[in-house]
Amino acid sequence: MTESKMNANSTRIVGKAALYSVFALCLFVSAMWFGEDLFITIETYLFVQLAVASIVLAAGSMGAVVFRPRWRAPSIALLYWMIWLAGMSVGGKSKTAAFNDCVSHGEAVRVQLSTYRSEHGSFPTSLADLEQGPACGKRWTRQPILTYQRLSDSEYSLLFSDWFVVHQATHNSQFQAFQ
Repeated sequence: MTESKMNANSTRIVGKAALYSVFALCLFVSAMWFGEDLFITIETYLFVQLAVASIVLAAGSMGAVVFRPRWRAPSIALLYWMIWLAGMSVGGKSKTAAFNDCVSHGEAVRVQLSTYRSEHGSFPTSLADLEQGPACGKRWTRQPILTYQRLSDSEYSLLFSDWFVVHQATHNSQFQAFQ
């Protein structure tokens, strides 16, 4: 094989590897995004995973007709499915961590809001107006799970939830859990 053919072949391989890597990264981030807001039962979670696995493996099997050797496309499809599962897992952990953080530090947000009111005469229009930002509820790819609504200059409502329980607080009451 001549040197120019070897260079062209290696350039093609590097290009494919870059394309596969970009797709894998996009798949991971989208799975993470999806997993961060998925408040579902285990049965629905398993159904989603099986559906994604079926689609990815079917695409890989169809790709086996085009690719040589034939094992390459199903192997890549299986790898992509594992990347999807990893992204869903990381996203789910982010959501759980944000929820647990709000359970542990939700009252700190109420303290921040009280401090803001004593300094400015009214509650902020959004949590972003707080000097340090909200003390809890941050996720990696989505907005924080802690929602704030200013009802008037002297009233507000805070809320965060998962699929099972809702925690709510107001300007004059601590967080209470409801099912």
